[in-house]
Amino acid sequence: MSTSPKFQVIGAGLPRTGTASLREALQILGFGPTTHMFECWNSAELSKQWMVACRRIAEGDKNVDLRPLVEGFGSGVDTPVSDVFIELAEQFPEAKVVLTHRPAKDWFKSYCTMSQSLGSSYAFWCYWQRQMSMRGILPLWLSKYGSFGEHMMAARIEEAKKNIPAERLLIFQVQEGWEPLCKFLNVPIPDQPFPRVNDTNAVASYIHDKVKAGRRRWFWVLAGVSAAATAYYWIR
Repeated sequence: MSTSPKFQVIGAGLPRTGTASLREALQILGFGPTTHMFECWNSAELSKQWMVACRRIAEGDKNVDLRPLVEGFGSGVDTPVSDVFIELAEQFPEAKVVLTHRPAKDWFKSYCTMSQSLGSSYAFWCYWQRQMSMRGILPLWLSKYGSFGEHMMAARIEEAKKNIPAERLLIFQVQEGWEPLCKFLNVPIPDQPFPRVNDTNAVASYIHDKVKAGRRRWFWVLAGVSAAATAYYWIR
């Protein structure tokens, strides 16, 4: 009988800090499956649940049970998991926390460029995912950091140092490769290169596929409506 994997690693890094590479690395190391923002894009219902959870936490609710939202996963990275890393660390006291980071100015420029380039497709084809971002994650960011900006990088690192015991926390840049990550997680270094996944390309590709799928669904819906209308016209 199969059992659900134990949730063992919490990614605390902001989006655009190598989270897609870390996701692949964790799965190679046996800590998968690893949930990412991609899972929310796959599910409007999951996006609704995360929106409610993040909103409640932003409003000061200390009793939000996040365990059902990561059920079936061995680890999690990227938003919204990373935005509630403190709460997840409390609810999974044996899990370790990996905070990916990069220079703040580079990160903020990259994040804004990605958001602008993908915004129109994302807003139209992923309604509840957009609601999760605007009504859940953004209020949570504002409650933590006061405003949206490059200062969030340093604030996230200080937040982790303040709330996560040192033995449970790795502050990590993906350019460092396998050695610090494997040492922290107490696993052997794999006999393969550390994955290098461009976050922007990964997100763009994923949203492109979702947009195409959405267009196909609308095409067949409209085709069905058109066929029904034509049939009604001829038989009435």
